[in-house]
Amino acid sequence: MNDFMSGLDELYRDLHAHPELGFQEHRTAGIVADRLAGLGYATETGVGDTGVVGVLRAGDGPVVMLRADMDALPVSSLPSNHSPLFAPVIEPTLRTGVGALTCAALAWLS
Repeated sequence: MNDFMSGLDELYRDLHAHPELGFQEHRTAGIVADRLAGLGYATETGVGDTGVVGVLRAGDGPVVMLRADMDALPVSSLPSNHSPLFAPVIEPTLRTGVGALTCAALAWLS
């Protein structure tokens, strides 16, 4: 898990550098599916077109479900503190760190 955790900052920066609008997040979905599979999750892709489901079986007991949005949101202008490292691809977009934080939680659960 330490290797995975050490790469979260890089993942966060990568996702922000390559924003994808809703139902266009094929690259992001591939990254998430690969990371989940690497942690031992059974993955299903293409859910609702670009969604990813990861299932980790750990025996009987409570069930934990996590959900995160992977899409960027179109915006008409960028905030003054927006870093050029997170430049939009086609039009100004913003992402939150929810995807990276959810990946961290899933790594911890594995």
